[in-house]
Amino acid sequence: LVSNTDVEATINFDSGNATSAGNYEYSLTTVAGTAPAVTGAFTDVAGANPNVTYVIVGLTADTEYFVHIREVCAVGDESAWSFVPLNFTTACSPIASPYTEDFDLFTTATSAFVAENCWIGTGGSYFWESAPGTDTGSGGTGPSPTITTGNYFYTEASGGSAGDTTDLVSPLVDLTGLTAPALTFDYHMFGG
Repeated sequence: LVSNTDVEATINFDSGNATSAGNYEYSLTTVAGTAPAVTGAFTDVAGANPNVTYVIVGLTADTEYFVHIREVCAVGDESAWSFVPLNFTTACSPIASPYTEDFDLFTTATSAFVAENCWIGTGGSYFWESAPGTDTGSGGTGPSPTITTGNYFYTEASGGSAGDTTDLVSPLVDLTGLTAPALTFDYHMFGG
């Protein structure tokens, strides 16, 4: 994969055949392990350079895809499908403003938050956790005592070390329609 956006992906591969006619078929699916079936075809310039680049368009934002590719030498004379599919997830589309998030549609867990609803969490032993309002996590953490319903995010630092960092990255929000954009959030911390 060279790059991808919310609606297209640029793939690059080596056909392994310097004398290729440059005809290829691909199988695109959103289900891992699905047997390849032709969903598209394309032609690349044949010649001494077997490196092939192609842009797959019409994709859906925030969707995981699996792509298999095969070379077509002539009708009925195709190579085997690529054994391991190319796997990628398209980016999220920008969200129109104003945008409000209460995290109630997020899956809560007692482990590191990785990605959901176009939000991304980073970190290792120091991480963000999506929790229900009743979860106080480890000792000395949790929401403000006034929060008893709904979900929230907090950083779990029980296994962290000095200097560790963690990020909670929001989706891209299109602010072009706003004259005075602002970010507001609730914050609660036990200090020590």
